[in-house]
Amino acid sequence: MLRDHDLVCLSITPWETALPSSGHYLMREFASHNRVLWVDHPATLKDGWTYRRDPAWRDRLKRTWGRLPALRRVPDPQREVWVLTPPPMVPSGLPRPLYDWGLAAAASLTRRSILKAMRQLGMRDPILWVSFDVPLGERLAGKLGERMTVYHCFDEIKGEPYIARHGERLEPRLMAKSQVVFTSSPALQATRGATHPDCHYVPNGVEYAHYARACDPREPVPPDLSRLPSPVIGYLGNLEARFDYDLIVACAAARPDWSWVLIGPVQPAYAACAEVLKRLPNIHLLGPRPASSAPGYLKGFDVGIIPFVSSAQTRAIYPLKLNEYLAAGLPVVMTPFAPLDPFAGTCWVAEGQAAFLAAIAQALAARSSEYREARMALARENDWSARALAMGRILVPRLIAQNARMLSGGTPR
Repeated sequence: MLRDHDLVCLSITPWETALPSSGHYLMREFASHNRVLWVDHPATLKDGWTYRRDPAWRDRLKRTWGRLPALRRVPDPQREVWVLTPPPMVPSGLPRPLYDWGLAAAASLTRRSILKAMRQLGMRDPILWVSFDVPLGERLAGKLGERMTVYHCFDEIKGEPYIARHGERLEPRLMAKSQVVFTSSPALQATRGATHPDCHYVPNGVEYAHYARACDPREPVPPDLSRLPSPVIGYLGNLEARFDYDLIVACAAARPDWSWVLIGPVQPAYAACAEVLKRLPNIHLLGPRPASSAPGYLKGFDVGIIPFVSSAQTRAIYPLKLNEYLAAGLPVVMTPFAPLDPFAGTCWVAEGQAAFLAAIAQALAARSSEYREARMALARENDWSARALAMGRILVPRLIAQNARMLSGGTPR
């Protein structure tokens, strides 16, 4: 286990979110024995205008503009996690010269804010953990007095519109500056491992105890879900490029007696697709819900679905929701978007409307306690504590070797 270190985590997502990333879970695990400074990805000037009246963005924007303290501690007595909201940066959609100029300016401001926070917290020689924030990671690696840079690649750069435009050319530079690279899927491992000598595949995990609450008889199903007729075919996640809107519209039209429930934020670029979903009376878009309420909503599902399209992005992912559904005891039906061999005998994989509906019908028939226990047992093996331990076993020998080199007068690398 990694112990008694300071970690500075550059994250592509903010700490406060309805759908935590793998970075959130890993930093919580590491914070049991280490101290963590989580750095939100800076909001852009465009974000400041677009979300100026959005309650979910209110505090984040106030911290961005200095109207609230940028540094605060997460209220968890068992873990020491500090969160820093840095100054704003330019939007990613700008042409390369303007973007590079804006990124350099943002990196300089962010570096100053991180170093100030480190001084306040008494942090020295941290491990810099780049949680998919490729642009800032590439600019800040080697500039924070860190003893090691770790890049955690849990998505395909090419498939993320908000980062693909500039991320493709910046990621190789970040990897060259990183001592260790972790990937979350076999596809990412194949590509990143081909160019980095110390690259490791560690799959995504699950906060098992949290999601297993869905099987607790005392866990209530939220009223906005409990009032819907059964069976409930549910999805928990973002509604964005990966989601197969056409498939769900066709399936819901074919089975009007099933309730199709989608929980999670709609990304602005896909608002029109969401409006099409709303036209069917048995499709219910409940919007984002706090992560703390996820067990109750999953308890109200009869089947959990992952209806992703096949793309460069989805072929390289290992979705968090897969283990979350299983930890909740749910049967899972998904499209063949990625090779997920460990789950082949536990989940249903189906392509096309007819096959997808048939798989859901089979899943509905497999809700007995026997099948539920098997699903939960598989998820239990994938707890985030096991993932953090696996990463620690890789990092600790390298840190020890680094200390030995430094004591003998060599360079940290």
